[in-house]
Amino acid sequence: MSLIYAGAGAIERGQLTLYDQREMDAIIRKVREDIAVEFTVEKLYPTRTHQANKYYWSVVIPRVKERLGLVTRHVTHEVLKAQFMDPRLLRTGKIKGYVSEHGLMLGTSTRDLDSFEFFDYLERICEHAAEYWKDATGMGLYIPPPDPLWREHALAELARLHLRAGEVPFDEVE
Repeated sequence: MSLIYAGAGAIERGQLTLYDQREMDAIIRKVREDIAVEFTVEKLYPTRTHQANKYYWSVVIPRVKERLGLVTRHVTHEVLKAQFMDPRLLRTGKIKGYVSEHGLMLGTSTRDLDSFEFFDYLERICEHAAEYWKDATGMGLYIPPPDPLWREHALAELARLHLRAGEVPFDEVE
């Protein structure tokens, strides 16, 4: 029998509370023998939004693909990840992958990025494109900015997650 439970909860005053305790209890009651289990407790972070993903694939990727003369959107995505993923995230274990002998980030996934990390990634791309990817007239590649309030939206989502978990609001944490 393969039982899997994935849920969310909060740690308050040193106690874990599951948001759907009844579901977890029902799964455990189905087990008729002693078994070993594995579980992970992970802090929640705001994930990137559908709008951010749409912006990346419909605005950033096509403009970079055209300017650099790359073959496909997928190749463009791989080139951008290799050059602009944050190596600190790899060193801290936040994302998987490795750094090549040329300093490129390989084997990474933007799906592993929370909303802050994803927009930092986008900002690195846009700044680099404007400064270094020039056309024949010397103009850098202009990539229109995403939602100018993205950081405020991400902070609000982070605060919502922390309050739901009974934590101190984000702006009160160092």
